[in-house]
Amino acid sequence: MVERSAISTGRWIGLGILVTFVVGMTSNFKLQAELFAGEGWLVNAAAHPIQVGLIVALDLALGVVSIAIAAMLIARVGKKTLGGLRNGVHFIHITVGGMSVLAFFALLYRAQLVPSLLALAGIAAALVQMFTVGRPLFGLDVIYPLLAPLALAYVGTAVWLLVKGLPEHAIGR
Repeated sequence: MVERSAISTGRWIGLGILVTFVVGMTSNFKLQAELFAGEGWLVNAAAHPIQVGLIVALDLALGVVSIAIAAMLIARVGKKTLGGLRNGVHFIHITVGGMSVLAFFALLYRAQLVPSLLALAGIAAALVQMFTVGRPLFGLDVIYPLLAPLALAYVGTAVWLLVKGLPEHAIGR
């Protein structure tokens, strides 16, 4: 017979999953979709500050629900099992996130918004980052020093843009 607290914990986890699903879908496909339509996020967001605040508050609340789910799972299945699950999800998320960083530096290169060498360094660093954080998916360790090039590319790009700003050809596009 399953103990009563295990059933209760399972129900709370199930409720947490449903809450994150429903709220996440509502945020992504209702609240955020309206902001990305037409003229785009920046123009629409400026006209709807309450909606933007609601989206942020909902996302923060979902983070709290996710932490509660994780805490309940740790209590039931142990840290090692949950750590493996967390790492599996985390490293996939970070690897896929590297694609957006790659796209960011590719955009900077294509639009000539920063020097070509700086943008190309960012592209190469993003590829290296995706390689090293993807290694745990194959049972290998992350090579943490390989994350340094992306940090340098980010800081270099930030400093460049702080000092030089965008080039004139980028204004008014």
